[in-house]
Amino acid sequence: QMYTDTFGMVPFSEAGVEGVLTPKYDTQMEIYKGIIADLDTAMNIIGDEERTGLGIDDAGANDVYCGGDLQLWKKLANTLKLRLGTRALGAPGENFATQTITEAMSQPLLDAGSGSVTMKKDFVISEWTSSSYGDVWNDFGAGSDWTVSQPLINLLQDNNDPRLAIYAKPAKGGTFNFENDGDDDFMERVDFMEAALIAAGATYTRTDNGNTVVLEVPSGQYIGQPVRMNGLTMPYVRYDLFSTPSDAIIQPRGKEAEGYPEIIISSADSYFLQAEAAVKGIGSGDAQALFTSGIKEAMKLWNIGEGDADTYIASSAIADISVGTTEEKLEKIALQRWLASYTDGFEAWAVVRKTGYP
Repeated sequence: QMYTDTFGMVPFSEAGVEGVLTPKYDTQMEIYKGIIADLDTAMNIIGDEERTGLGIDDAGANDVYCGGDLQLWKKLANTLKLRLGTRALGAPGENFATQTITEAMSQPLLDAGSGSVTMKKDFVISEWTSSSYGDVWNDFGAGSDWTVSQPLINLLQDNNDPRLAIYAKPAKGGTFNFENDGDDDFMERVDFMEAALIAAGATYTRTDNGNTVVLEVPSGQYIGQPVRMNGLTMPYVRYDLFSTPSDAIIQPRGKEAEGYPEIIISSADSYFLQAEAAVKGIGSGDAQALFTSGIKEAMKLWNIGEGDADTYIASSAIADISVGTTEEKLEKIALQRWLASYTDGFEAWAVVRKTGYP
C-alpha cells in the first residue's frame, strides 16, 4: 500500500512470480483491490484460531507485532482494510470503497480492549541492518539536531494538548542577532522569523538598530519552526530559537531506556476512521463517541493519564465534532489523525495528502 500511495502504478499482481523478470505495472485501483482480497483471505485462514500452534509450533516469541495472538492479527488486518477503503473513498472511478468500509466495520477492529499494535524499540540491534529497530532520528544529522514544526507546536499549544511536553522540548532561547549583508528583503525575512514567535504566543523583545535586528527570547517556551522555507530564508533560522523533539523521541540505542513505540496500526486510527465513516453517513456509529475514543487511545500511546485526556476532550474545540459542518468535522478528525501520527511520518503525510489538513 505504501508503495502505491507514493508512486501510483507499481508491480503487484506479477511481482515475485517465478520466471517473470519484468512484471507489469498495476493501477492503484487494481492494487488496492488486490490488497483487500489478500487481507480477506488472511482473515479467513485465521478464522477462530488464537495461536499458530502449541509448543515449538507457537511462533509468538518471534512475532514482534502481536506476540503470536492471531485474533489481534485479524483485527490489525481488518483495521488496515478499513483504512484502505477510507483512503480510496471518493477517488476517481472507485467502485469498492463504501462496501469495503462497511464490511470492515461489521467485523472486529482494533479498539480499547485490544489496544494499538506497536513494535518496541530495540536499542542494541544495528540501525544499518534493521533500521526500524533503532533510532533514525538520532543517527541522521548531528545527533538529533532537529527542530519541531510550527504547525505541530501551535496545534498542540493552542489547544492545551497534554502531548506537547511528550512530543517536544521548549526552545533554549537566547539572544539572536540578524545582520543585513545586502539582502533587499532583510526586514521581511526577520519579520517572518518574528511572526513565528507571535504565532506561538512567545515572550520576547526586539531591538532594531540600523542594519541590525536583535531578538531576545527567554528559554522555556514552546516555539515551532516555520515550514516550507526557501533557500533565501533558511539562513535566518536560528536553531536555539525553536523547540526540539523530546528525549523520548530521540533516545539513541544502547542507553537501556524506553523510546517511543513504532506504530504499526493504532487503535486510535481505528476509531478515527470509524468516526469519519459515521460523519460521511456510512454505518450507524456515533461519530462523537468514536472520535472521543480515538483521542483517548491516541493519548494512551504516550502514557497520558485518563484524567488529562478527559480534560482535553472536555475543553478543546478540536476534540468536539458534535457541532459544525461536515467539512469542519472531517477537518478535526484529520487533525487528530495527524497528531496521533507524530512518529509515523508516512501516515501523517498520507493524511495531509488525502484531506489537505493541516
